[in-house]
Amino acid sequence: MPLARVAFNLLDTLDHFPEIFFAKLVQRVGGWPIPAVVPAVDIDGKPWENRSKAMGYRKSENSDDLESPAEYGSRVSGIMRVYFHILKIPPRQQPLKPMFQLPRYWIWFARLMGERGLLETAIAPQLIYSRCFRSFLPQCSLTVFHKSCA
Repeated sequence: MPLARVAFNLLDTLDHFPEIFFAKLVQRVGGWPIPAVVPAVDIDGKPWENRSKAMGYRKSENSDDLESPAEYGSRVSGIMRVYFHILKIPPRQQPLKPMFQLPRYWIWFARLMGERGLLETAIAPQLIYSRCFRSFLPQCSLTVFHKSCA
């Protein structure tokens, strides 16, 4: 995926870009890059001014309302697909920051399996079944995969 390659090159080259890029991922799709459920209250204990914005929802292209679940799911899965492809690219010189290393994918998958609130959303199966996820499976033995899912 060319976009993932461009992002990888920027992550590998520019100082402080990994932190900024990851923050932008979270800003665009909520807790999905971590994955984590966006809590009902902010860190200061007060309710969010706009929780849907913190969850990554945007205004719909077709109206002034929030995007539909289908639009949201499509956008989130596209962004996450780029992120997953970045994780698959082997570093040339030194490892990238931990949030852009291959083990992060398996951490992401394990955290998703432990978050019932995320698993109950329509997006979770879409992300798990994405072409990118299925391309990770041949890279590991079936035994390792079964142990991680047990």
